[in-house]
Amino acid sequence: MLISNCCNLITNKIDVSQLTTSNYISTENLLPNFGGITIATNLPKGKVTKFEKENILMSNIRPYFKKFYYSSISGGCSSDVLVLNVNKSIAIPKYIYYLLCSDKFVNMYVANCKGTKMPRGNKEVLLNYQFELPSYEVQQHIVDTIGSIDDLIDNLTNQISKYKEIMSKELSKLTSKSTSTIKLSSIVKESKEKIKNNDVKLMSVVNTSNLVLQEEYFNKNTASKDMCKYKILKKYYFAYNPARINIGSIGMHNYDILGAISPIYIVFTVDNNYIYYLDIFKSSEYMIKNINKKASGSVRQNLPFEQFASIEIPNIDLNELINFNLHCQTFYSQIKSTENEIQQLINLKNKYLQKFFA
Repeated sequence: MLISNCCNLITNKIDVSQLTTSNYISTENLLPNFGGITIATNLPKGKVTKFEKENILMSNIRPYFKKFYYSSISGGCSSDVLVLNVNKSIAIPKYIYYLLCSDKFVNMYVANCKGTKMPRGNKEVLLNYQFELPSYEVQQHIVDTIGSIDDLIDNLTNQISKYKEIMSKELSKLTSKSTSTIKLSSIVKESKEKIKNNDVKLMSVVNTSNLVLQEEYFNKNTASKDMCKYKILKKYYFAYNPARINIGSIGMHNYDILGAISPIYIVFTVDNNYIYYLDIFKSSEYMIKNINKKASGSVRQNLPFEQFASIEIPNIDLNELINFNLHCQTFYSQIKSTENEIQQLINLKNKYLQKFFA
């Protein structure tokens, strides 16, 4: 069977006035590695592609990032996102979604991309992808098996969100009492140290304000062949993309390994007392607003380190900050443990995808 025999690409439109940042999806707020979606930073104007619950959304730009989403909501998406509607009388929608998540499909789709700098998926290749469709009972068994793992991952992910919400509320109480500000330049320092050998782990910043290991997120090495200009990332270093920081492309290195990141990123260190403060506060409305104020450029905003360092943040009493850090150490430890559980479940899920769809 071909994908086109059981699915069709949606082209219906919806006016953006009927959408919110919670149900508008673009390549920016689709998360890598089948990670779902996050809140959009802004809305476009005019009309966009309409999607419904149980549709399959796929970023058609650089598909090796695996930004695929099985929709639990209805809404609208940008033209760079493909929307597949599955004919339920032929196949179970989530079975087709898991089929498209398999390495077999992803590797084939990536191999047939068009373009080099910004490769795009080929719609015809997608629709003409051939597979064997098992009985309804087998489809349901596969969906139940992999879906149960997804449910566990979702529960643990929600637990991490709760931990972060607790820390954010605690920090908010401290900043709300502040009567003065300090410039980031008093607590941050740019680092331009380059790697001296290749015994490092390559890292990237994703727009969930996190630094991630490339090997865990992407099935393609996005590094340049000449890595001599790559910057060193040590634990608790921060990095941001100056052209994408306004959409959340800033993160802290929280792994016990030596990392390296592309020279397009700005890397900086933070005073030890302010590491947790800045890691949590960087995603606040206050910081986003000030980042947008300091950034320059009409088509794509850019934020040099000097402008970033000139941002003023609420000044917190040092004793209160130290006490806050002690709480954060406990929560960060819990988050790290939970993330390890999630990674184990992702590995298990990948084994089942390989078993069912190899």
